[in-house]
Amino acid sequence: MSFVGNLVGRRLNLGNLSPINRVQLVLRLPSILRLSYRLMLDARVPLLPKVLAIAAILFVLSPLDVPAWIPVIGQAGDILVTVNILDFFIKAAPRYVVQEHIVNLGLQGKFSI
Repeated sequence: MSFVGNLVGRRLNLGNLSPINRVQLVLRLPSILRLSYRLMLDARVPLLPKVLAIAAILFVLSPLDVPAWIPVIGQAGDILVTVNILDFFIKAAPRYVVQEHIVNLGLQGKFSI
């Protein structure tokens, strides 16, 4: 499934996460940011996933108020949504490119691709 399809079709059940799972997501953020940054700079990763990930993160972090009645986005914290957006971006990148950057960053065992 494409990156767009994942964003539209996959349900983010962040509102149903336990406090422990939320903390685990936040703890993954530094590793996800490092890997995502490397993938953003890599020319082998298609432009569309890069643009969509940046646009989605900018929307989440923008001062626009998202009403609480919008499922997931209105109920979850910005950091949790950002982690999931970056997870989608990482999964949309070519697998061999992701694996190469995981090894170079020393993140083996922290990501399952």
